[in-house]
Amino acid sequence: MALAERADEFAILKSLAADAARGRGSSVVVCGPIASGKTELLNEFADHAVADGATLLTAIGSPAERCTPLGVFSQLVNSGSLTAEAAEHGKRLLAEGRDAAAARDPESEHVQHVRTQVVHELCSVVLEQSVRGPLLVVVDDIQHVDIPSLQCLLALVKRLRWAPAMLLLGETDQARDVNPLFHAGLLRQTHSHRIRLSPLSVDGVRAVLAERQDPAAANALDDDVHTITGGNPLLIRALLEDAASAHLSQGTRAGRGPVVGRAFGQAILSCLHRCDELTRDAARGVAVLGESGTAELIGELLGVEPRLAGHGLQRLTEAGLLDSSRFRHPAARTAVLGGLGAPERAALHRKAAELLHHHGVPAATVAEHVVKAGETGLPWAVPVLQRATEQALLDDQPELAARYLEHAHRLCTDQRTRASILTALAGVEWRVNPSASARRLGQLIPLMRDGLLDTTAATALLGHLLWHGRTEDATEVSGLLHEHATGTRALAEIGTARQWLSLSYPTVLGTTPPNPAIPQQSARPVPAVINADPNRRATAALHAVFTTGPTKDAVTSAEQVLQGTRLGDHTIAPIETALLTLIYADRVDKAAPWCELLQNEAAERRAPGWEAMLCSLRAEIAFRGGDMKLAETQAQLAFDHVSAPSWGPAIGLPLGNLVLALTAMGRYAEAGTLLNQPLPDSLLDSRFGLHFLYARGQYNLATNALYAALADFHTCGELMAEWRLDLPALIPWRSAAAEAYLRLGHRARAEKLATEQLARCGRRHSRTRGISLRVVATTSDLRQRPKLLREAEEELQACGDRLELARVLTELSAAYQALNEPSQVRLMARRAWHVAKDCRAEPLCQTLMPQHTEEPAREAARKPARTDRAKALTDAEWRVANLAALGHTNLEIAGKLYITVSTVEQHLTRVYRKLNVSRRTELPTGLHAELGDTATVR
Repeated sequence: MALAERADEFAILKSLAADAARGRGSSVVVCGPIASGKTELLNEFADHAVADGATLLTAIGSPAERCTPLGVFSQLVNSGSLTAEAAEHGKRLLAEGRDAAAARDPESEHVQHVRTQVVHELCSVVLEQSVRGPLLVVVDDIQHVDIPSLQCLLALVKRLRWAPAMLLLGETDQARDVNPLFHAGLLRQTHSHRIRLSPLSVDGVRAVLAERQDPAAANALDDDVHTITGGNPLLIRALLEDAASAHLSQGTRAGRGPVVGRAFGQAILSCLHRCDELTRDAARGVAVLGESGTAELIGELLGVEPRLAGHGLQRLTEAGLLDSSRFRHPAARTAVLGGLGAPERAALHRKAAELLHHHGVPAATVAEHVVKAGETGLPWAVPVLQRATEQALLDDQPELAARYLEHAHRLCTDQRTRASILTALAGVEWRVNPSASARRLGQLIPLMRDGLLDTTAATALLGHLLWHGRTEDATEVSGLLHEHATGTRALAEIGTARQWLSLSYPTVLGTTPPNPAIPQQSARPVPAVINADPNRRATAALHAVFTTGPTKDAVTSAEQVLQGTRLGDHTIAPIETALLTLIYADRVDKAAPWCELLQNEAAERRAPGWEAMLCSLRAEIAFRGGDMKLAETQAQLAFDHVSAPSWGPAIGLPLGNLVLALTAMGRYAEAGTLLNQPLPDSLLDSRFGLHFLYARGQYNLATNALYAALADFHTCGELMAEWRLDLPALIPWRSAAAEAYLRLGHRARAEKLATEQLARCGRRHSRTRGISLRVVATTSDLRQRPKLLREAEEELQACGDRLELARVLTELSAAYQALNEPSQVRLMARRAWHVAKDCRAEPLCQTLMPQHTEEPAREAARKPARTDRAKALTDAEWRVANLAALGHTNLEIAGKLYITVSTVEQHLTRVYRKLNVSRRTELPTGLHAELGDTATVR
């Protein structure tokens, strides 16, 4: 390895050695960057010369001995190669020379340190050894040699011209010129030569690797190793040591990157140890400043001229440590910083922070140095950290933002600013892990009592308290918020918070006395800039759905909030509220794509808290669309992102949907286990508790615990009435209770509840109206039942709830059975079975065909011929008509057949015309003959 790409240099030395053996001596300076292989070349050549019979005298310069007069020349005299008489004479001369040099400036080359007579005699002592044969004198690291020794060596060079001797000197490049008079003296000697070594090329690296690895591995790694090391032999050897310590075999090395480990870091420090002080400082400057490092800034950081800093950077670049003033590998920077003591490192970061702030460098860069500097005492540090936090959040680096905020909180002395920072920190921590934000609440509540939180911070605190189920504290904060409200913007913000509480945590609002100054629903308009606030608009839209029903304006407003609001720490709440508006307005067709889009964004931006909330909403959407498997998957994902204990009362929504999905799929044991887990005491103080009660009621209904189911449904209804949230689209508790009463034989009670719920639904087309019509039909006269169920079928097909559609079709089959219409019985049963199967509703499938759950699929597989009425349809129309007859929505048909919704509509228009029907529920029985072929298309 030592002589990789050094053959030409070795040949030059051999040629000069041959000339010396013939009496034509010379001197050679072998120089180059740090750790470029100079010492290895000197040692290898020295071994070669000794093998050829040369006498060898060696010495090595050292920074510690630079001020020791004649220290290096003493090494030559005492090397053991001189005769006893010569060595004794040399020691006397050295003693005399040291005495004279002691009175001189040890760093000055401009004075004669040793008398000329002593210098000549010392040179004679050395050259006398050439009488016995060729003489080789090797002195390494001459940049550290003491001045008296250099003067003696220069005198020796002058006497070599006609002597059978050779002087070989090794020198490492330095940032500052070292010993200029010595080098000037060498240049004047025609028999003095200079050999400069450079780092290895890619081919040289490959040759080194091939010594330790197979050629294939060497070829695979040469570029990467060269990129990391810059061809520095010491660093290449370190990488090989790291690879060996990692126990990587030759076979597994191929195609894999180099191992950069401890040996590499130690080699970096070894390189710096060989440098002069200025070069070492330049390396530390690069390590501290990172991407901001320039010669000018490094010079300011070190307190030296940019020119000198540039020299240091140049030496580091030539040695292969730097590339474009940056370390070639992060491990190099880590090693350099690790080599500094903690106080020294902190001081450099503090100085770097001041320097970069003065030069107007972006806050994020300055903030890193402020944090690493520790307790800086810099007056501008807190605002910089706050700006850096904003940028970190924009870059989706919440962990980094939290680190900046924690440091800003430690440094800040203003109490109001500290309170604001602490509130922001809680919000950032919630984004990553909601349970982590709980530890901040105990600090924030006293600040709220002291009036140190502004309205925005106070409402954020209120949200955190409610999330963690701390209802009593939330009530106190709500009261303080209402009590101290002043100013138009603050009053409007509190009004929005109050409105949101009435929809989500009515019990908290009920204990908070109203403030007449806070604008109510019908109050005078607020300024447009306040009214455009997404939180205010989303909350108003949701409130409208609960009070006046799912109006077009409410849905439009929710969509506008979603269109104009980017997902963020301050916008996740209005985004959730807007999605809930669409869900409770029975517009899951609009909510689903928005939710999926936001879920993808939250995943890309590494925000588990956001993902959990959105997955919970997506589970609700999936259940309302009749997709039980998706509802289960999304609810489970919500708990994967945020564990159940971290949900607080909001657990009611994902848990409720998970229980509903499992119950619908007949997995009662799993659902029961979920219901038996510990739940927050404050669950039934929130809207989320309604979802939980409804889910538990449905589980009890499915497992024949009818009185328990009634208790859950009636409790749900009582809370909704008390909170003024009695909206069927929120929880259709009356229809659920009616089903329980029917199974208990209380038909009159069931009819009363079902009729009342249908009246509350109004005439608008909706999923809830379809559910209500189904339950009303079951309590109605048998001959009226098919008409009501057909109407329910249309409602549910339009909104896309396939589970409820399967239930309607099942009821239709039973009604036709009671009316003795066998052709319709089989048609409805088959349709119901397929829809239920598609929903994974196994209990419903068993109800329809207890003994033969696969019969419809086998029957469909027979593929009998089309009926005469259906022969007019094209294959494409046939496929669309079959799926439509099974209850699939146009959007679902488009997805299954990989066509557009517009194409589906066009096909259905032609199908209706050819078959002389006006709606999909009138599609003839014969269309289902090829159901097995079309229903499984994906």
